[in-house]
Amino acid sequence: MKRKIMTVMLSALLAFCALGATGCNNLFIDGGEEIDPTKTQLYVSNYNGDVGTDWLYEVEERFEKLYENTSFEEGKTGVQVLVNPHKFMRADLERELEGASLDDVYFAEHAFYASWADKGLLLDISDIVKEDLSEFGESGTIEDKLSDAKKNMLTSTHYDITNRKGDGKYYGLPHYEGFQGVSYNVKIFDAYELYYNTDGKIIGATDTANKTKSAGPDGVLGNGDDGLPASLEQFARLCGYMESINIKPFIWTGMYNEYFNILLDSLLTSILGKEATEVLYSFNENAEEGEEIISRVITGFNGDTPVVGTAKINETTGYLLWQREEIYYVLDFAKKIYENVWYASNSVNGSFDHQMAQEEFVNGNYSSPKVAMLIDGNYWEKAAEEAITRSERDHNYNYEKDTDFAWMPLPTTVKGTEGDGNMTLKDATQAYAFIHAKVPESRKELAKKFLKFCYTEAELKNFTLSTGMTRDVEYTLTDSEVSKLGKYAQSIIAHKKTADIVNTASACTVYQANEEILTNTFWRTQVDTTYDRPHIAFHIGKVSAKDFFLGLGKLHTRNSWDLENRGNYHKQDVQTPENITPVA
Repeated sequence: MKRKIMTVMLSALLAFCALGATGCNNLFIDGGEEIDPTKTQLYVSNYNGDVGTDWLYEVEERFEKLYENTSFEEGKTGVQVLVNPHKFMRADLERELEGASLDDVYFAEHAFYASWADKGLLLDISDIVKEDLSEFGESGTIEDKLSDAKKNMLTSTHYDITNRKGDGKYYGLPHYEGFQGVSYNVKIFDAYELYYNTDGKIIGATDTANKTKSAGPDGVLGNGDDGLPASLEQFARLCGYMESINIKPFIWTGMYNEYFNILLDSLLTSILGKEATEVLYSFNENAEEGEEIISRVITGFNGDTPVVGTAKINETTGYLLWQREEIYYVLDFAKKIYENVWYASNSVNGSFDHQMAQEEFVNGNYSSPKVAMLIDGNYWEKAAEEAITRSERDHNYNYEKDTDFAWMPLPTTVKGTEGDGNMTLKDATQAYAFIHAKVPESRKELAKKFLKFCYTEAELKNFTLSTGMTRDVEYTLTDSEVSKLGKYAQSIIAHKKTADIVNTASACTVYQANEEILTNTFWRTQVDTTYDRPHIAFHIGKVSAKDFFLGLGKLHTRNSWDLENRGNYHKQDVQTPENITPVA
């Protein structure tokens, strides 16, 4: 991997910094890199977090080699790609794009794609998305690799509410799929037989001859989830059994306690399924009359028992999203985790960061109590590379040969012993690749060529082989190539083959106006101003799941929703009557 030393004359440094503080960023490239005046420079920004930057250094070398004898500027031959790894996202990255950043191509996480395109911060790259890839020895186009849903979302910026369509242009491409949820230690599950049998009993907890695993959450035998809890009811019972034999069910970072919301999000997604989850982002916008997804909503409580009705959620009744019955049961499960202490103690330690949590999970076989499940994203193993090295040294074992960590399919229903459908994975990281609209004319075509190169079949494969992560575009890894990945990455790829994938993005203008709330602060409540988040409410405030749920209804009302979103309704003079049909 290249790590060069940058030597920049003081006059050049001052000239760059004169552009503003943000313009200095790519003077501090990882390790530094010496500017080669005989080549054309291309500046590439990368969020150096979940997938790291090593994969990009590998792309850099292949691209520079491919064009080492090509002139992009008069008097220069070849290209020098200068990588700028950083941790900017959301508002911080937006300020970079609005300011004097010198970077040309961006690989970003938690990017507000539609908003940034509408603000003119992203370059139109429709040409490279639609033109063929023959210059790289490949047939077809990048657009051919995109699903219809992804094409629609990417080309629906600059949305015309009257005509209900965007400008049809591409301003970015999917970067990587960041699934968030639960990973589990298969060796612990196997050793203690933490699986359900076909009689609905935990195998390790019962004196029974029936060791046949149940069909698991998807209800189909042989799909890799056999024996895992099919319902929240079973999941809670399993956690209680783990606790009774000195195994802590969960661990997560106490420093970034919003990570606990990952569990809530992933459970809700799994129970709702793909179509019902996507109502969060589509608001039934394109559904024909009579084909809308019908949601079960709670209209009140009879004591502690929910009173349930059904309703159609659309752009004018979006506040009903927070009254869904499934949300209450997920909150109830979350409350049980805290009140029964189904977590490693450091999970509520404010100085315990996510990498510490990953390391404790990796060491789960050697700790007392043992740790069975990690709440994090599918990228955790990449971030834990140093922790894995330490663990191998301290405990004298080979991580790849002697451990078995896997992605965990979650319950697909609230009660019972039968699963209710495919695993549903939600790509929640909003990761995109794009080109800065302010890219100098002299580097514009080179920037486009580089981005196009990154989305060839060969480079898409290389990305996955380097990071263990996938991209939401069509490409195929052979069985031989998959076998080169670690066990954990293989488990995700195997599950993805049968999973339904939800993308937290939409062309719907109401979604775009509420993107921050729907993706980052969905679980905020109005119990009071102190206990407004699940991990605070349940751990410190001792708030009940019922009161937390009722607080969501206080925060998201018909009046507040209409006040905030009326300008984004397609039919701005029409508000759908709240029509909730009681469930007998």
